[in-house]
Amino acid sequence: MFRLRRPQLGWALLQRRSSTLAAHLGPYKSRTHTCGELDETCVGQHVDLCGWVVQNRKISKKLAFFVLQDIHGQVQLLATSKSSQGSENSGNGALSVLGSLPLQSTVQVSGVVKRRLPSAVTPGKSGAIEVEIVNARMLNPASEQLPFLPNDENNLPNEEFRLKHRHLDLRRRKLSSNLHKRSEISHKIRNYLHSKNFVEVETPMLLKSTPEGAREYLVPTRLSKIGAQNAMVTDPESKQTSASLESQVEPMFYALSQSPQQPKQILISSGAVERYFQFARCFRDEDGRADRQPEFTQIDLEMAWVSWGGEGASGLNTPQRPFSDWRIGGREKGSYELL
Repeated sequence: MFRLRRPQLGWALLQRRSSTLAAHLGPYKSRTHTCGELDETCVGQHVDLCGWVVQNRKISKKLAFFVLQDIHGQVQLLATSKSSQGSENSGNGALSVLGSLPLQSTVQVSGVVKRRLPSAVTPGKSGAIEVEIVNARMLNPASEQLPFLPNDENNLPNEEFRLKHRHLDLRRRKLSSNLHKRSEISHKIRNYLHSKNFVEVETPMLLKSTPEGAREYLVPTRLSKIGAQNAMVTDPESKQTSASLESQVEPMFYALSQSPQQPKQILISSGAVERYFQFARCFRDEDGRADRQPEFTQIDLEMAWVSWGGEGASGLNTPQRPFSDWRIGGREKGSYELL
């Protein structure tokens, strides 16, 4: 727990006002469905949804359409003056609650899934249905003057500007899809390597600096080498002052791992692990390239007792073209089955 010395400042931070709208700070209903899983099989069901409003279309004072989005997809909302239950934190109807929100505001809505008119059907999984709102609650209002709208792909600013507002840029489907694809690929790689008896081992990121390889990032540490202290231990009668000791302080640094080369070689040569892998974070103080940046991830592998060809090796283990010139390890008797 912590205590703010200026309670009014803490209240202002919690309110997170857009202009006149304040964020909801209490509990709210958990969602029963995501926006992407609703389809015609859900017609007639009561659903609770959470997401952000990406489009609004007011038809009249008694009718308006909204598009609600989460990372799974989008669904159209229908708000009418009959939505009299309104928001639980005000007496207004759902139509007025949603109609007053800036785009990209997060909301929680409850309603009933209805089938659209045949003339209003659009392509997509949820194109044949809409949710008629029974209750709406604002969770957090967006700013009325956003730097850009992530759903407007035709009018996006340049990448440098978008990086300054990364929280908005990550709402774009392309970037969100990339994150999910990466997670799925990593999961499949792990499952495959585990099925081949590989062991995932994390190696240290903070290492001793080495002269070879790429330029490294150095991380200072509060620990230091003081050569004078060793002299005082051997010579207790030494009367060196603290100022003279400080002048002999040798700062200590760690180097961020540019690759786990040394730790994995120690690991394999120890015999503790015969097949090793990890998704290694690497840091290199180099100029940017198309396939390289200062911080990146690589799949790192190492195996022991591996040999192709030579005495005692079967023909099945001999690589064929275009890999016939490759050699791994020595020429010990026997070899593992190739992956």
